[in-house]
Parts: sequence; structure tokens; C-alpha cells
Amino acid sequence: MVVLAFALPTAAGLSRTTVSDDSLSGTVERGSVVFARQRPVADLKVGDIITFGASSPYDDRRLARQIAAIDEAGVIWVSEGEDLVAVPSDAPMQARAVVDIPYAGYAYDAVADGARSAWHSVSSLG
Repeated sequence: MVVLAFALPTAAGLSRTTVSDDSLSGTVERGSVVFARQRPVADLKVGDIITFGASSPYDDRRLARQIAAIDEAGVIWVSEGEDLVAVPSDAPMQARAVVDIPYAGYAYDAVADGARSAWHSVSSLG
């Protein structure tokens, strides 16, 4: 049932991000799942929650952040603690949150981690 609940949004073109920190506390809590759909950057506004890849090539996490500002050049700025950080993208589309499910990320990550462990165990047999 949990797998189906997460497979259907993906089939509908939504991406999934688990909120892994307290950056959205008060709006979306740590452990929540955010489902997002690609939208034109021109449609975004301050206050929208977006998801994007971390800026480091050594970090494959997806982050969820609230837009704090959009400058005249169209650069999207989000808050990181007390600092504003530019979202690393020049793409015409950006994933904007359409729904979040509080604390569901813990269950999804537990299922996903179990599946990865099982796959690694089976693949190491051969």
C-alpha cells in the first residue's frame, strides 16, 4: 500500500523529495514528503516551495526550500539559515511543490533502504 501511494504520484509526473532538515520548519516539517511538478520559472513567486538538486557534484540529495526572493535577472534565492543562496539552475523549468505529506518520508525511506539492502545482498551472491 505504501509503495502504491508513492508510485502513483510518480506516474502522474510528480517528483518526490523527503525533507531532510528543518529549513521549512513551521511550513513543512522534517521527514515530510514533498511532491513537485515542473513549472515554468516565470510562474514561480516568493513563498513557493521548490525542490532541486544540491549544488555539489558530490552530493546527490534533493532539497526542498521556500523561495525568499526572485531578482530582476530571474535568479531564484532561497534561505539557508540566515543567508540567501541562489538556486543552481538556468533551466526554464523548476519543480514546484504541489502537495506535502507530513512525516511520510520516514516510512518511504525505510522501505527504500530495505529494498536497496535486499538488492545489494542478492546481487552480491552471483
